[in-house]
Amino acid sequence: MPKWRNLFTILVFTGLFSIPLYGQNHTVTASNETVLPGASVTAAVTLDNDEGARGFSMGLAHTGSFLTLTAIEAGAVTAASNGGAGPDFEFTDVNPAGGPGGTYGVILSFGAPLDEIPVGSGNEIALFNYDCAPAAEPGSVETLDFSDALGSPPVATIISIVSGTTSASRIPIKVSGSVSVGTPAPSGLTCAISDPCAGNGSPAIGLGELSWTNGGTYDSIEVLANSSVVETLAGSATSTNYSPAGSSTVSFTVR
Repeated sequence: MPKWRNLFTILVFTGLFSIPLYGQNHTVTASNETVLPGASVTAAVTLDNDEGARGFSMGLAHTGSFLTLTAIEAGAVTAASNGGAGPDFEFTDVNPAGGPGGTYGVILSFGAPLDEIPVGSGNEIALFNYDCAPAAEPGSVETLDFSDALGSPPVATIISIVSGTTSASRIPIKVSGSVSVGTPAPSGLTCAISDPCAGNGSPAIGLGELSWTNGGTYDSIEVLANSSVVETLAGSATSTNYSPAGSSTVSFTVR
């Protein structure tokens, strides 16, 4: 039986999610993250709630094509429920109908004492893990939007609370996040003596050639010797010559 059917059955019997109420303010927020091409990234979903929350469900869609959702995990507050044992029930779907995106739902506890996410702001309730395509273009962005159209049937973004003796669902304010593709730093730095008889000093101590591979297009490139900037180059540069002021060991960095 699909997990969403299990959840639907449980919710019907427990009454955790009943007629939505709008009396209180709740906000779910997806984080803004940066990832390098070919790397992985985790976006957090946080909850601001002025009532204790006993469960929740959500759909988080992403636009574009360079992200692949690989896993959904409990956030720190969710994982800490029930004395650190985690929620009594959770479901995830990283490839739901209507995607790309993922759905996640949680009931913290079934038996007394019923646990709840405490009133507060920035409560981390979920982690969405993505892989970024190696060919992703630096500077491109995919938006992470809360969606009530993912899954079959669709999974709504709601927060379960108890108001007095009444179980109810709060429909939260939804704040989208994003994942941006960063520009990889220069790599493959090498240093070779280009002319042992040139450069600074008398007699000359030599002239070295530094070369590297750019990971993208930069505004500028800085060359550092022993952690101090010694030259600023155009963002397209891939090599330079350098001669230290004196005979010593020099450690080079390009950024």
